[in-house]
Amino acid sequence: MVRNFPRFYLLIILASLASSNAISQSRPEMHWSTFNKQASQCACHLFARDALRKEGLNQIFEDTGSIILAGNNRVVAEVVCLPGDQKIRLSAFSSDSKTAELTRNRIRETIVKSVLFDTCP
Repeated sequence: MVRNFPRFYLLIILASLASSNAISQSRPEMHWSTFNKQASQCACHLFARDALRKEGLNQIFEDTGSIILAGNNRVVAEVVCLPGDQKIRLSAFSSDSKTAELTRNRIRETIVKSVLFDTCP
C-alpha cells in the first residue's frame, strides 16, 4: 500500500490538470472598450437597449438603467453607462473571439451613431 501512495497522488494531480485544462478551453472570449458619448444617463440607456436588440440580444439578464446585460445562444454583451462621465463601457463575451469582437464593434457603432429624437424624463 505504501508503494501505491505516490501513484495515487500522481493520478490526482493528472486528473486535476486535465480538469483545469478543460475549464480553460471552455472559458469565453471577451472583448471590451470604453468610449465617450454625449448623452444623458437616460439617453445612454435607450441607445444601449436599441443597440443590443439590433444585434439580436433579446434575452435581458439585467437592466438597472445604467447596466444592461443581454444575450442570445452565441454571445452575451454588457453596456454600462458610467454616471457623470458621459462614458460607456461595453463588453462582449462568446466562445468564439471573432463573434465577441464583431458584436462589440457593432453595438459600439450603433450607440455612437444614435441620436435622441425626444427628451428623456
